[in-house]
Amino acid sequence: MPRKLTDAALNGSPVYYNGVVVKGQPLPVPAISSTDHMNMMKRMAELEEKLNALSSKPAVMPPDKEEMLNAALNRVNTLEQELSSTKKMLAFPHGCAVECIRFYVC
Repeated sequence: MPRKLTDAALNGSPVYYNGVVVKGQPLPVPAISSTDHMNMMKRMAELEEKLNALSSKPAVMPPDKEEMLNAALNRVNTLEQELSSTKKMLAFPHGCAVECIRFYVC
């Protein structure tokens, strides 16, 4: 039974090796063309460059972005508190809720 050596996703087609090696015979032709191999190597080099660029960046958020994020979080907290108080006012009987809303809005 042949043993699978490479994945079809990498080479386009699977390559099998049955374990028999005969001395003096030429090696089998690879299942991937040299053009495809060069294209893959170029893509790998580009990915490696991108990885190096990303890994060299600090993992710390810039201060201005952190301030913007904190301001947005504070605004969300304020809106949640206002929503909670509005829900509490609407939980009262209708007459009281209308009066509370008038007081809250004005």
